Amino acid sequence: MLSGDGPPGAILGLTLRGLIMPVFNGQILAEYDRVLHRPRFGFAIPEIRSIIDTIEGIGLETQDGAWPEVLPDRDDEKFLVAAAAGDAVLVTGNLRDFPAAARRHVAVLSPRQFIDSHADRILPFPESPTR
Repeated sequence: MLSGDGPPGAILGLTLRGLIMPVFNGQILAEYDRVLHRPRFGFAIPEIRSIIDTIEGIGLETQDGAWPEVLPDRDDEKFLVAAAAGDAVLVTGNLRDFPAAARRHVAVLSPRQFIDSHADRILPFPESPTR
């Protein structure tokens, strides 16, 4: 999601314009904070704070919790917990981290799949003028 190009960048832009509402919990924000502090990303501390504040300001906060199914990495549970609590789609570049059998009722899509399946609802196109 750190690239501004392609579907991940489009999703970020739509989110920042208020067309998509992010769903998060405290565990997710803590992970984002840790990841954004990694030197390889080059974010200054004020930028990191701004990103976290923006997510908190425009998103839907849900409770932390445990996921009842086993995932390849238990640390990824927080994303399914938040998506389920917010009745949201989980968008990830790592679909294999969320096996279909463990997702229960949560839809898990790649950024491309999300854009393709939701374009008519999030990308308003003007009506063609009638002749």
